Amino acid sequence: MTPWGLALLLSACGGGSRADAEAAGVVLWRSSGSLQCEAELTTQARLDEAVAALKTAGVTVQSAQCAQDGRMRAAVCGTDKGEAWRVTVAAAAVDQALTQGWRRVEPGQEITPMACR
Repeated sequence: MTPWGLALLLSACGGGSRADAEAAGVVLWRSSGSLQCEAELTTQARLDEAVAALKTAGVTVQSAQCAQDGRMRAAVCGTDKGEAWRVTVAAAAVDQALTQGWRRVEPGQEITPMACR
């Protein structure tokens, strides 16, 4: 087999390195605590506080956004609004972020970015 053929074969198998996976990051989320009919908590300032807490804990945050979980809810004052913080962290930092109350986005789960309030 020629070197070009071998290179083509390896690239078809994914061949991505651990460094590539690390750079891609892992998406995590945490509820913002916003409740219907209550003061707005999903603000840029509160997102910045959440990111700062992660960084203080040694977690490398690649990106951060306000988000919604996409689930339907009854309109009832005092109930959860389904708003959240959504962050992408380095794969090596996932366990540390999980100890800080963050959760992995599960397959099929929608944590959709939205504008902060």
